Amino acid sequence: MLRSLGCAFAAVLLFFAGSANAQVVVSQAYGGGGNTGAPFNRDFVELFNRGATPVSLAGHTVQYASATGTGNFAIGATLPNISLAPGQYHLVGMSSGANGAALPTVDTSGTSAMATAAGKVVVVNSASALACNGGSTPCSDAQQALIVDLVGYGNANFFEGTAAAPTLGTTLSAIRSGSGCTDTNQNGADFTAGTPDPRNSVSPAQSCTTLTPQLTITKQASGTSFTVGVPASYTLELSNTGTAATTAVAVITDTIPTGLTIGTLPAGCSAASQTVTCTVPAGLAASGGNTSFVIPVTPTLAAGTSVTNTASVTGGGDTTCPGDARCSGTVGPTPVTGTPSLSVDKTAGTPSGSTAGSTIAYTFLVTNTGNVTLTGIVINDAQLDDAAVCPVATLGPGASATCSGIHTITQAEVNAGVVNNSATATCALPGGGTTTSPPDTTSTPIMAGADL
Repeated sequence: MLRSLGCAFAAVLLFFAGSANAQVVVSQAYGGGGNTGAPFNRDFVELFNRGATPVSLAGHTVQYASATGTGNFAIGATLPNISLAPGQYHLVGMSSGANGAALPTVDTSGTSAMATAAGKVVVVNSASALACNGGSTPCSDAQQALIVDLVGYGNANFFEGTAAAPTLGTTLSAIRSGSGCTDTNQNGADFTAGTPDPRNSVSPAQSCTTLTPQLTITKQASGTSFTVGVPASYTLELSNTGTAATTAVAVITDTIPTGLTIGTLPAGCSAASQTVTCTVPAGLAASGGNTSFVIPVTPTLAAGTSVTNTASVTGGGDTTCPGDARCSGTVGPTPVTGTPSLSVDKTAGTPSGSTAGSTIAYTFLVTNTGNVTLTGIVINDAQLDDAAVCPVATLGPGASATCSGIHTITQAEVNAGVVNNSATATCALPGGGTTTSPPDTTSTPIMAGADL
C-alpha cells in the first residue's frame, strides 16, 4: 500500500504481518476523552477480530505516536495472553480526564495520551516499542513487518492507503465501517468520524462471514453408452454446499442433444423443443441439501455416434452462477451404438398326417439385420408344443440362426383344412432392452382323408 508522506518524505510500502488484510484490526480510536463536552472520560482504542478463527493477543502491544511530531511510537498498552474469538471486541482504555462518563469495563488498561484531532495508532506483534514513527523516522521493512494494523487519523503522516482517516474531535471517534469488518487497507475509505461507541469483550459478537448459498450441479448418464431405440436417461443433481439455504428459485437449464427424444418429465420440469427447464423452490438446505431430476431420453439415428450434454443452474440466491464452473455439469461424449433390427423367416414342413394329433415341423430363420450384437434368441409362437430350439445364443450384425419347433394339429384345424401360424423373434440388446422382429405367417393346407 503506497501512501504519501509529504514533500519531505518518500513513499512507504507498508506490509501487515505477511497478510494484505489484518485479522485483528483497530475498529475504533478516540482521543477526546476527558475533554470539556466529551461523552467519555478516557481515550480508547477498540480492537476487533474480523476473521473466522481465534487469534492470540500474547506478545502484542498497542502503540501511539503524534500525527506529525518527531517522537517514535511508544507502548500505550501491553495486551494480555488471551485469544480473541472471531467477531469479538477488545477495549483498551488509555489516558483519562475529568469530564465525561466512564467507559464500559475495559479489557486492557493503557496510558497513551492520544491527541483529539490527529494521531497514529498501531497494533504491533512485539513487546518492544517500534524505533520509528513512519514520518521523520521511517519504519524499516523489518519494523513494518511487525505492524499488524495501522490507523493514521487527521493530518497524520503515516497511514494505510492513499489518505488518512478523518479528523476527529471531542465528540468524534474514528469508526471502522461494517462494525469493524471492512478492511481495504485504505484508512480514508475504511473509517468514518462518528459518535464514540466503545465495545468490549462482552459486547455482542459481530460476524464478518456473509452467509450465502452455493449451488453445484452434477449430471450423469444412465449408462456408459446409449443404444438407438433403447430408453435411457440423464440424472441432474443440484446441491447447496453454501452456508445459507437458497433464498430464491433455482432454475436448471438442460439442452438435450439433437437425436434424443425426450420422454415424460418429472414434476418441476418442462420442455420447449430440446430445452428442458427444471425449477427448485427456495429453501434448499445449506451444507449439502440436494435434489435431483431424472430426464428420460430415447436415442434415434439422428443422434449420430455420440452425444455430449451440459446442464447449468442460475438463481437460488447464488450470485456466482452461472459463471462459476460448479454451476454447470457435463456428461459425455456418450457413445451411441447403431440400429437394432431383426427378421424372422418361418417355414412349415409337410404335415405328418391329416388327422388331429399329426404334427408340423417349423423352422425359423432368424437374421440380425441391424448393426449391434444381439443375444438370447426367443421365438414367439403360441402354437408350438414347446419352446423353439435355437442352436446359438448370440447373433452378430448380419448373422443368422435357424431355430426349430413342432406344432400338433388340432381337430379344429382339420375341420378348417388349414393351419395358419404366425411367429416373431425377440433378442436382447446390449445395455438392456429387447428388439422384436416383424411377424412372419405360414398357411399349411390339411388334406382331409389323405393318409400322410
